[in-house]
Amino acid sequence: MRRLRWSWHALSMMNKTSTSGLVRCHNRIAAIMAHTSRYSFRGTSRLAKDAGVAKSTICHLTHGKSSPMYVTLKRIVSQLEFQIARRLGTREVVSEDGTYRTPFVCQLVGCAGCMPERAFHPDGTLKDEWSHVQPGKWTGDVAEFEGLK
Repeated sequence: MRRLRWSWHALSMMNKTSTSGLVRCHNRIAAIMAHTSRYSFRGTSRLAKDAGVAKSTICHLTHGKSSPMYVTLKRIVSQLEFQIARRLGTREVVSEDGTYRTPFVCQLVGCAGCMPERAFHPDGTLKDEWSHVQPGKWTGDVAEFEGLK
Protein backbone atom coordinates (compact mmCIF):
# COMPACT_ATOMS: atom_id res chain seq x y z
CA MET A 1 0.00 0.00 0.00
CA ARG A 2 1.32 3.44 -0.92
CA ARG A 3 1.74 5.90 1.94
CA LEU A 4 1.07 9.55 1.36
CA ARG A 5 3.66 11.91 2.70
CA TRP A 6 2.52 15.46 2.80
CA SER A 7 4.89 18.22 3.67
CA TRP A 8 3.79 21.29 5.56
CA HIS A 9 4.46 23.26 2.36
CA ALA A 10 2.18 20.98 0.32
CA LEU A 11 -0.67 21.38 2.80
CA SER A 12 -0.24 25.13 2.95
CA MET A 13 -0.35 25.28 -0.86
CA MET A 14 -3.88 23.86 -0.77
CA ASN A 15 -5.09 27.34 0.11
CA LYS A 16 -6.35 29.35 -2.80
CA THR A 17 -7.66 32.87 -2.72
CA SER A 18 -11.31 33.00 -3.64
CA THR A 19 -13.06 35.80 -5.49
CA SER A 20 -14.17 37.20 -2.14
CA GLY A 21 -10.52 37.53 -1.06
CA LEU A 22 -10.76 34.79 1.56
CA VAL A 23 -8.25 31.97 1.68
CA ARG A 24 -10.02 28.76 0.72
CA CYS A 25 -8.88 25.22 1.53
CA HIS A 26 -10.43 22.80 -0.92
CA ASN A 27 -12.03 19.84 0.82
CA ARG A 28 -15.29 17.95 0.88
CA ILE A 29 -15.48 17.03 4.54
CA ALA A 30 -18.92 18.64 5.00
CA ALA A 31 -20.35 16.87 1.95
CA ILE A 32 -19.12 13.50 3.18
CA MET A 33 -20.48 14.25 6.65
CA ALA A 34 -23.90 14.94 5.11
CA HIS A 35 -23.88 11.42 3.67
CA THR A 36 -23.58 9.78 7.09
CA SER A 37 -26.28 9.23 9.66
CA ARG A 38 -23.97 10.10 12.57
CA TYR A 39 -22.62 13.38 11.21
CA SER A 40 -25.63 14.70 9.30
CA PHE A 41 -27.02 16.18 12.55
CA ARG A 42 -24.68 17.99 14.97
CA GLY A 43 -21.90 16.63 12.83
CA THR A 44 -19.25 19.18 13.73
CA SER A 45 -19.38 18.31 17.43
CA ARG A 46 -19.63 14.59 16.82
CA LEU A 47 -16.79 14.41 14.30
CA ALA A 48 -14.58 16.56 16.54
CA LYS A 49 -15.18 14.24 19.49
CA ASP A 50 -14.67 11.08 17.43
CA ALA A 51 -11.48 12.38 15.78
CA GLY A 52 -10.10 13.87 18.99
CA VAL A 53 -9.81 17.39 17.65
CA ALA A 54 -11.36 20.72 18.60
CA LYS A 55 -14.83 21.55 17.31
CA SER A 56 -13.41 24.81 15.93
CA THR A 57 -10.95 22.79 13.83
CA ILE A 58 -13.80 20.91 12.14
CA CYS A 59 -15.76 24.13 11.72
CA HIS A 60 -12.83 25.93 10.07
CA LEU A 61 -12.19 22.98 7.77
CA THR A 62 -15.81 22.51 6.69
CA HIS A 63 -15.96 26.19 5.78
CA GLY A 64 -12.65 26.05 3.91
CA LYS A 65 -10.97 28.52 6.24
CA SER A 66 -7.88 26.48 7.13
CA SER A 67 -5.65 23.70 5.90
CA PRO A 68 -5.41 20.67 8.17
CA MET A 69 -2.20 19.24 9.53
CA TYR A 70 -1.66 15.74 8.14
CA VAL A 71 -2.26 14.00 11.49
CA THR A 72 -5.53 15.91 11.94
CA LEU A 73 -6.64 15.10 8.41
CA LYS A 74 -5.84 11.43 8.92
CA ARG A 75 -7.95 11.30 12.10
CA ILE A 76 -10.88 12.95 10.37
CA VAL A 77 -10.66 10.74 7.29
CA SER A 78 -10.49 7.62 9.48
CA GLN A 79 -13.74 8.57 11.21
CA LEU A 80 -15.47 9.38 7.91
CA GLU A 81 -14.29 6.05 6.47
CA PHE A 82 -15.69 4.22 9.48
CA GLN A 83 -19.09 5.92 9.14
CA ILE A 84 -19.50 5.24 5.41
CA ALA A 85 -17.79 1.83 5.61
CA ARG A 86 -15.50 2.67 2.67
CA ARG A 87 -11.90 3.65 2.19
CA LEU A 88 -11.57 7.25 1.13
CA GLY A 89 -7.96 8.31 1.22
CA THR A 90 -6.88 11.81 2.07
CA ARG A 91 -6.62 12.93 -1.56
CA GLU A 92 -10.31 12.22 -2.06
CA VAL A 93 -11.13 14.51 0.85
CA VAL A 94 -8.64 17.39 0.44
CA SER A 95 -7.41 18.83 -2.85
CA GLU A 96 -4.98 21.51 -3.95
CA ASP A 97 -7.25 22.88 -6.65
CA GLY A 98 -10.73 21.50 -5.96
CA THR A 99 -10.42 18.52 -8.31
CA TYR A 100 -10.57 14.93 -7.10
CA ARG A 101 -9.93 11.48 -8.58
CA THR A 102 -13.56 10.60 -7.92
CA PRO A 103 -15.29 13.68 -9.31
CA PHE A 104 -18.65 13.45 -7.53
CA VAL A 105 -19.10 13.04 -3.78
CA CYS A 106 -22.15 10.77 -4.18
CA GLN A 107 -20.06 8.36 -6.27
CA LEU A 108 -17.30 8.50 -3.65
CA VAL A 109 -19.57 7.54 -0.74
CA GLY A 110 -21.82 5.11 -2.62
CA CYS A 111 -24.90 7.32 -2.76
CA ALA A 112 -27.38 6.72 -5.58
CA GLY A 113 -27.47 10.46 -6.24
CA CYS A 114 -28.69 13.34 -4.14
CA MET A 115 -28.52 17.11 -3.88
CA PRO A 116 -26.97 19.06 -1.01
CA GLU A 117 -29.32 20.60 1.52
CA ARG A 118 -28.06 24.08 0.60
CA ALA A 119 -29.52 23.59 -2.91
CA PHE A 120 -33.06 23.93 -1.59
CA HIS A 121 -35.21 26.74 -0.25
CA PRO A 122 -36.80 26.22 3.20
CA ASP A 123 -40.04 25.19 1.46
CA GLY A 124 -38.21 22.35 -0.34
CA THR A 125 -38.07 23.85 -3.82
CA LEU A 126 -34.78 23.84 -5.70
CA LYS A 127 -32.90 27.14 -5.86
CA ASP A 128 -32.50 28.57 -9.37
CA GLU A 129 -28.69 28.57 -9.16
CA TRP A 130 -28.75 24.78 -8.65
CA SER A 131 -31.19 24.05 -11.50
CA HIS A 132 -28.39 23.01 -13.88
CA VAL A 133 -26.95 20.43 -11.42
CA GLN A 134 -28.17 16.86 -11.70
CA PRO A 135 -28.63 14.77 -8.54
CA GLY A 136 -25.35 13.07 -7.66
CA LYS A 137 -23.34 15.30 -10.00
CA TRP A 138 -21.79 17.70 -7.47
CA THR A 139 -18.23 17.55 -6.15
CA GLY A 140 -18.97 18.54 -2.56
CA ASP A 141 -15.97 20.88 -2.48
CA VAL A 142 -16.33 23.85 -0.13
CA ALA A 143 -15.62 26.24 -3.00
CA GLU A 144 -18.19 24.69 -5.34
CA PHE A 145 -20.76 27.33 -6.18
CA GLU A 146 -18.84 29.80 -4.03
CA GLY A 147 -20.84 32.91 -3.46
CA LEU A 148 -24.16 31.08 -3.62
CA LYS A 149 -26.08 31.08 -0.37
